Amino acid sequence: MSLKIRCPECRKKISVDEAFVGGVCRCPYCRTLAYVPGQRSHFKGSRPEAPAARTEDPIAMPAGKAASPDSLNVRRTSAHQADLAAQLDYIPVAKRVEFQGVLPTALLIGVLVTISAFLTVGVMYHYLRWTWPISPGGRAIVKNEDPNMFIQPDAVNPPPNIAGLELATPVLYVVDGGGSMRITYHSAEVLVRLSVRQLTSGQKFNLMICREDGQLILDEHFLPGGPINERAVKDLLDQVTLPKGAGKLSAALAEALKFHPKTIVLLARKPVAKIDSLIASARKQGTAITVVTLAGNDYAAGAMHRLATATGGQARAFTYNSLEKWLGRVPALD
Repeated sequence: MSLKIRCPECRKKISVDEAFVGGVCRCPYCRTLAYVPGQRSHFKGSRPEAPAARTEDPIAMPAGKAASPDSLNVRRTSAHQADLAAQLDYIPVAKRVEFQGVLPTALLIGVLVTISAFLTVGVMYHYLRWTWPISPGGRAIVKNEDPNMFIQPDAVNPPPNIAGLELATPVLYVVDGGGSMRITYHSAEVLVRLSVRQLTSGQKFNLMICREDGQLILDEHFLPGGPINERAVKDLLDQVTLPKGAGKLSAALAEALKFHPKTIVLLARKPVAKIDSLIASARKQGTAITVVTLAGNDYAAGAMHRLATATGGQARAFTYNSLEKWLGRVPALD
């Protein structure tokens, strides 16, 4: 255990081991000897016993030779100085105390608190940026949207569509299976199943689920739409019981483009990275990307809208409330 004392010369704090209590130490700043006050809390061992008789004078003259008082004093003084010099060599040097006084300590605490505050604000900003939903009064892709402008979920013999947005077939649905979709994944499942059920056997489709460890593909080829394959869609979607991790949407869309569909439908809550390269690839092969943003924030909705319109697709951003109302009109699914 170490003690902190103050040097009597330079008045700086120094640290010395408790074993040297009652002795002296050397200041590491000014090299002055400082007394270590206090009493030892624990003393182990026994004190050495006093010698039974006085030892011979180590500087005594050899027998038969007389020594003058002056020469004897000189020798004793020299021996004493040598002994003192040897003792000074064994005086421990105290350790430096980096923070002297209250002000440096307070400054250090202030710096640490400031850094912690910045980190906390950064984490909160990142979280809110990707997960905070669009408020009903906030900015939306379609302001004051009229439900009649979309194909209604209970329409009779509707054209291929999802969430009221008309589609050109063959269509490839891409569903984000990452952690950001935990509260909206079931809604995405309902929208995809209803869209597939409303297709005819001559209208082809496929399904891809984007996960952190890769993509799940329904089939290597496009399948006929309609109720016949809607059950296969449900079975694949049900394999993701709890969305987690971060699905790589840009990689999933790049892989989806390799199927050369007329339309890619993306259902997600967070924006897609590398939008420019995806737009260029989709335009080159004539694939439209239609995006349905499920309770995403303004940033995600804006990015998705740009991706859709730049590729000739459509975009719709649901809030929690509007998504709940829309799904309330969807026919019951098994």
